[in-house]
Amino acid sequence: MTTDEQLIERLRRSMNAATADVFPPEAILDDIRPAHGLRWRPPSLGAVAAISATALAAGVAVFAIISLRHAPTPATQTIAPRSHLAAPATTLAALRSELAILRQPQSATDKIPRWGITAEQQPDCSNCLNLATVFPRETRLLTTVRAREPSGNGRTSERVYLVLGKVPRSWGNGLSSGWRQRGRSIEGLHLSLVGFTSRRSPEAQPVNELLNYFDGPMPAELLTPRDVMITGLATIGVVPDGVTRVKWELANPGQTKPVTVYPRLHGNVAIAPWTPAPRFTRLINEQWLVGATWYGPAGTAIASFTGDLAQIGKG
Repeated sequence: MTTDEQLIERLRRSMNAATADVFPPEAILDDIRPAHGLRWRPPSLGAVAAISATALAAGVAVFAIISLRHAPTPATQTIAPRSHLAAPATTLAALRSELAILRQPQSATDKIPRWGITAEQQPDCSNCLNLATVFPRETRLLTTVRAREPSGNGRTSERVYLVLGKVPRSWGNGLSSGWRQRGRSIEGLHLSLVGFTSRRSPEAQPVNELLNYFDGPMPAELLTPRDVMITGLATIGVVPDGVTRVKWELANPGQTKPVTVYPRLHGNVAIAPWTPAPRFTRLINEQWLVGATWYGPAGTAIASFTGDLAQIGKG
């Protein structure tokens, strides 16, 4: 997309080029004396050429500016593909610079209902990456998944949010949460994904959260390829601006080879339908992320995560 500054610079170069070869005759101002009366003289050939070239360039500039102002503005700006990953984000300002979805104003649909925030702030399992303090103004709706349940029992709808917040030091041991961080890492800003169906759902809410199945220390960075939530309806992840392709490797206990999935990208959101598990696992869908890679232009890998498939379910 051409910016106003780029357009003006192009027009300036065009005008200079149009008049570069037009020079007034030498000594054109010599011997000019005040006229005693109004007397018209035909302009010289050089003057006519200079005036014509200038008028033409000015006309082109006016037309281009008018066209630019009346041209339809795209709803979203295209972000150029990236060839490398910026320094890991550890603050809200750094995270905003990586995620266009956070730079946009929070809409009404981006806000998690109060009952949802209350549910998110209560740890329910030892590997759930939920938050003790959610920042309500920083929540964003990533996607709404509407699909038939894998069990075949009707259809369901799940709203998946990006949430930011803080975790107390006591949660760093992993006994009441899955963060398993130490020191300043556990005290800093944290990012997670959470999915809700409805307040009246017979299931506990939130129905899905980002998990730490490998029981390892989650990286201190706020944005990594591990930021993927697997549900019974879809697999959803968050990717930084400029990523052009994503690869996920999904598996279950007992599998010796993961299933490779290439999700579709919608801005900062990567999403793929639920992936059926091999029949021998006796599970409906793949449930654990064992590898993830972000790609830039020309297929260049800019960040990746690899887990130990043999360690799934141990400990």
